[in-house]
Amino acid sequence: MTNTLPPSSPLKKASIFLVSDGTGETASVIANALLSQFPDVDPYFSRYKKVSTETALEAILRQAEIHQVLIIYTFMSPSLRKYLSEQVQARGILAIDVLGGGISTLESFLGKSVLPRPGIMSQVDESYFKRVDAVESTLAYDEETDPKKLESIFEECDVILLGVSRTSKTPLSLYLAFKGYKVATYALKYLQELPLFFSKVDQTKFFALTIEAKALHKIRMGRTKSEQIQEKSYTDLEFIKKELEWAKNIFSENPRWPVFDMTHQSIEEIAAEILKFLLLRKHNKIKQEKRFF
Repeated sequence: MTNTLPPSSPLKKASIFLVSDGTGETASVIANALLSQFPDVDPYFSRYKKVSTETALEAILRQAEIHQVLIIYTFMSPSLRKYLSEQVQARGILAIDVLGGGISTLESFLGKSVLPRPGIMSQVDESYFKRVDAVESTLAYDEETDPKKLESIFEECDVILLGVSRTSKTPLSLYLAFKGYKVATYALKYLQELPLFFSKVDQTKFFALTIEAKALHKIRMGRTKSEQIQEKSYTDLEFIKKELEWAKNIFSENPRWPVFDMTHQSIEEIAAEILKFLLLRKHNKIKQEKRFF
């Protein structure tokens, strides 16, 4: 049975600290899973990650006392976990130790103590933060049109996807972002010249996207129904054919840009090809030349 609320039910506010000597992602997942069972609660989370000293914990505990919050924590460090456990009990702060009980049980079952592995934790953190940074940057970059901002974005990003409207630039950019790459997208406008600074950008960053006219027509027709787009040429099949042919000419003038046809391949398949290009280029095993996929 679905747990729903009457329309008039007020939401209870709840302030929760997520504290960890790692990223705090585990604490966040557990907290959201637990709170999902209380639909009448509106939680506000404050995440404290990479907490590595008792001094840092003391500052967090003082805030928890003042504001009467719940602490949900995950510590691989036995000493910090023990310190926090003792302090919340002494100060009357409610807290949930996500890992403690499980680790203690495993230690008893296996007959051995946990071995903290800070090296591995730091590797996980670095990979995690790289992906988060890539996703945040990619969302911020998406189809920016200001030339000055674009030039800066193209300098910062790892990949630039370009094609006419509705060639799956944004979903492909986000897929690559989750792999840790900062991706910028650029929508080609019919008969509009490329900005002059394009020639100054590292050409190995560019990946061009195309699609068959009928497939694009179908996609755009669906978009006009859902988003009420008024421009008639946007869904006109003959215009789409001209637009795609014009874009093809742009790609031909820039032979170092690989061109991917999105008609019959999934986002995952195209992403895999782009990632292969990036890897090969990184190791200087591929010449920059025109290729169609």
